[in-house]
Amino acid sequence: MNPMRCDNCGHDRDSGDFCPSCGQSARNFQRALPSLVGEVVREAFEVDSRIVRSLKTLLLRPGALSREFSLNRRADYVSPIRMYLFASLLFFFALSMTAEFGAEMPRAEGAPAAGATASESDIEQLEALLGEVRRARVREILARPESSVARLATVELAGALAENPPGPVGRYMVRYLVDTLHDPGGMFDELLDQLPVAMFVMLPVYAGLLALFYAGRRRYYVEHLVFGLHVHTLTYLVFTVILLVPTPEEAGLAASVGGATVNALLGLLVAYQYLALKRYYGGTHWGTLWRFVGLFIAYAMLLGPGVIAVILLALTIG
Repeated sequence: MNPMRCDNCGHDRDSGDFCPSCGQSARNFQRALPSLVGEVVREAFEVDSRIVRSLKTLLLRPGALSREFSLNRRADYVSPIRMYLFASLLFFFALSMTAEFGAEMPRAEGAPAAGATASESDIEQLEALLGEVRRARVREILARPESSVARLATVELAGALAENPPGPVGRYMVRYLVDTLHDPGGMFDELLDQLPVAMFVMLPVYAGLLALFYAGRRRYYVEHLVFGLHVHTLTYLVFTVILLVPTPEEAGLAASVGGATVNALLGLLVAYQYLALKRYYGGTHWGTLWRFVGLFIAYAMLLGPGVIAVILLALTIG
């Protein structure tokens, strides 16, 4: 066996660690176990050091990690997309574990509300907007006890649609409203499944807003995108902590303590994003402040409709 020749393709690999022809590593696994184990452990700790270094920079030096990537100093850090995916998966896993949504809507207390019955024509008009499966769901809801909130809401919906026939968008929304009334828990789970994709799709929108507010900084769009990935990563980590903070009852503390903890974390998140913008893009404090406020307002206005649109599109395609 020639140590200077690739065992995979036979090409001369000179003295490099990888074959210039097929890319296979020059590592040889036909050797004593202790040395092989030592190499694996060493590589594992090298990866861990990158994770620790990346998280430390991300948490303690707002904007510095994005600046390192803009300077093309990437070898010591985990890639932005990997950090984002890890943080988002962690957050949505925590959300799925802590969020509780009943499979059956509660019943209204007391007597049924006035007008809690709908004419057959109103129901037929509602069903005319739906497919066969959803028409059956409407009938199943109407067969529930009169005190059922789902039944009351469906009756009110049928009456409202009879008085004001919906347009194309309204007809589209009625279908998912029926699904929610029929099985709120199942609809909640389905929406939760689509939410990570919707948030990921909104990242380019956030990067586009950064490019708009910092048009004079002469940064490439991908640099804005990297900054957005890092800010969203930090945001996911903060909200994961908020989800995992024990309730005052669980911790045996006053309710004000739990609220103060959450408010402090949210305050730190706001301060972090301002400092990250200041460090990464530069400029005066006032210039950063108005851009920060404008960016927050613009993204908040686009985030809700954008997420809903992506989720509805995903549900329609699915």
